[in-house]
Amino acid sequence: MSAKKKGPKRPLNVISLLLTVGVNDRNLGQVMQTAKNSGAAGFELTSHPALMKVSRRVLAKCANSIMPITALCEFFGDGDPDPLEEPDAAYRRMRRVIDLAAFLGDETGTTPVVTGPWGFKIEHPYDRRDVSGNETRLIVGLSRAGEYADKKKVTLAHEVLQARECRAINGFAHHEYILNAVGMPGTVGEHHDTFHADLWGESSAEIIRRRPDTIHWFHASGSSRHSPGHASDHIPWLEIASAMDEAKMEVPICFEGFGREFREAVPAIGRGYPKDLPGPVAIAQAHHHLLWAGVIKA
Repeated sequence: MSAKKKGPKRPLNVISLLLTVGVNDRNLGQVMQTAKNSGAAGFELTSHPALMKVSRRVLAKCANSIMPITALCEFFGDGDPDPLEEPDAAYRRMRRVIDLAAFLGDETGTTPVVTGPWGFKIEHPYDRRDVSGNETRLIVGLSRAGEYADKKKVTLAHEVLQARECRAINGFAHHEYILNAVGMPGTVGEHHDTFHADLWGESSAEIIRRRPDTIHWFHASGSSRHSPGHASDHIPWLEIASAMDEAKMEVPICFEGFGREFREAVPAIGRGYPKDLPGPVAIAQAHHHLLWAGVIKA
């Protein structure tokens, strides 16, 4: 009897924002263990300096002993340099994040993807009339970070947010054009989020069918930011899973939910988000629902 051929792997990951506002040397192990006990196979760690204060030694220890840190999520918000208007300052910070990803790769054998909307400033009122100017600066910034990441053998995934947070990009089709202009598909790709695609009125399944090889990170978020499987979630998970299977897509699937502490601490991102289930319960529910739909595959 021939051995059964294994299909693509799409393990469930969780992001640290779900469980705690800030992680540090004292609580990182506990936070990661909670995520693991709830069904997660990997951990997306927020690398923003206001939310993450962990030594490299503790990062490597937890990644080796509990579960891999599969992504470092970076973003620029209030008080941060603007990647489009202060590109040198933003680039210096991105280099530090890329260096951290490369360090973890050397220590653990699994190099995290650098994810998030790191190419622009969240909710900054960029002039939508200057589309070409914003676009050019964004392409230059993504390319510059990509060149450094390529030297360090680190993969970057850039995220499109909802329109009010993301005035530098006009939806997912525009983002596809920008990534094509960057021209580094193996190094600089998309961080896809089903919640944001839904708000732009774009189909995650169709985006997957168009460019599965350039999606380097995938946030599985329910409609209106609810947990997948929640009564108010209407994302077509079965259709998304079918598109992934057709493309033989292998990508980590990350459940991104937001606890009360995060919503209160980072209102620029979290205001108006639904008060969904507590962290461990939400992870278990998302794991069950996404496994049922076929979005995640161990």
